[in-house]
Amino acid sequence: MIFDVFLLILIVVLWGKMNRLSQKLDNVHATKREEPHAQEAETPAAEPAPAPDEKYATAPESSMQYVGDVEDAFKKEPSGPTEVQKATQDFVNWLKEDWLLKLGAFLLLIGFGWFVK
Repeated sequence: MIFDVFLLILIVVLWGKMNRLSQKLDNVHATKREEPHAQEAETPAAEPAPAPDEKYATAPESSMQYVGDVEDAFKKEPSGPTEVQKATQDFVNWLKEDWLLKLGAFLLLIGFGWFVK
């Protein structure tokens, strides 16, 4: 009986939220339909694009140095343990301390699960 009342209240609340969301979405769609006309009138003329020769005519001389730095960064091996290795090692160290207590708690959880099932 209580579950039915709770379910009914939940359905009414979700239905109300869905209707409000639908109204907001309709408002957004309505403003999107009106908006492009207003933007076309306000959009300034686009600037002409530079010629391809002008764009790449002045490349810095040290650009090859940056390429070398990137290549060196990918060649290097990580110096220390990765995050996964560190997390695994921390978990193993935690498990080593008071392992009997942790084993007992784990078996107790399995037992509770068995009785609930």
